[in-house]
Amino acid sequence: MRNADGIPNLVGAIYDAALDASRWPSVLEQFAHVFGSTSAHLSEDNVTSTGGKLMSYGFDPVFAGLYAQYYASRNILWKNILQRSLDGVLTDRIIMPRDELVRSEFYHDYLQPQGGEEVLCFIGAPHQDVCMNLVLMREHRSGVWGTKEMKALAAVTPHFSRSLEINRQIGDLRIVSELADEALYHINCGVIFVDAHASVLFANRVAESLFENRGLRLGQNRLLAPLASETKALHRLIAGTALSGIGDSLVISRPSGAPLLVSATLMKARSAPASGVILFVRAIDACTTPNLSSFVRHFRLTRAEASFAAELIKADGVSAAAERLGISRATARTHLIHIFQKTGTGRQAELVRLMLTWAEPAARRTGHA
Repeated sequence: MRNADGIPNLVGAIYDAALDASRWPSVLEQFAHVFGSTSAHLSEDNVTSTGGKLMSYGFDPVFAGLYAQYYASRNILWKNILQRSLDGVLTDRIIMPRDELVRSEFYHDYLQPQGGEEVLCFIGAPHQDVCMNLVLMREHRSGVWGTKEMKALAAVTPHFSRSLEINRQIGDLRIVSELADEALYHINCGVIFVDAHASVLFANRVAESLFENRGLRLGQNRLLAPLASETKALHRLIAGTALSGIGDSLVISRPSGAPLLVSATLMKARSAPASGVILFVRAIDACTTPNLSSFVRHFRLTRAEASFAAELIKADGVSAAAERLGISRATARTHLIHIFQKTGTGRQAELVRLMLTWAEPAARRTGHA
């Protein structure tokens, strides 16, 4: 426990959220502060399907948004909870064998990149096939969740459950969906959901500004680039990602301003029969080095590897990055291999997407949790 003295104030905040659901993000922040977790989450998981939603403090909003779109169906912890009919206060080590969790896609691609290797959770009672759960996560180096922390969480959870019941009675449990969507809308990176035919399903604030400034545009609701050749390449990227499940990146020019780096990854909505694609869009400014300090610290990159990563994110290739750094291509390839090994990635496009999300100044890395 980091701040056990803060529990009375936490309980008060929980009851404030009972009458005003917009206070839940602040409550999650207090949970993280009191329990010393990297992040705190209010999850809405379905007991009869693989669906789920997530409202988070301390997670990159893109990752929180992707829970409903992709990772809820791959949440191996939730699947084990259902299979074993578990409830109450649990840790990941109680829910399932540690080695099985560590081998999973959910751990490698979702928990670990956001510092969520150790999980402490409270599983609520189901209501109309939906469980509202509280999840606290922290890095492995912060230690395994212990009995003291489990008892402290167990003392708080009756208040947590009662507050959610009051929310439910006044019809305010739409909060998870609405606030998660709002967080995704305001992230400082272009986020666009498209179907396999490049029809736009969702675009956040930054992406909408790109439409207005001719970086990207819409034609009969299909996503288009300024040049016909780039539009064809963009549509091939989207269709290929939807078909194969393997994303990639490309650079799109703009009539004015820096070119755009577009990175694609597969999205699978639980209610949709077809696969969609999520696009992350960022302007490439050759004069500006992205802030990758959190990425560097988390994956323990050396100074040379960090410098190379900052050049590689500009998306013009290994050779160009090596030339700007004044190193040989062989040295650059060595750096790349080491970064692949440390981050668990295997392709440049996958690595660039990971760096793009970590470059965002998310609350987890700027807050006091």
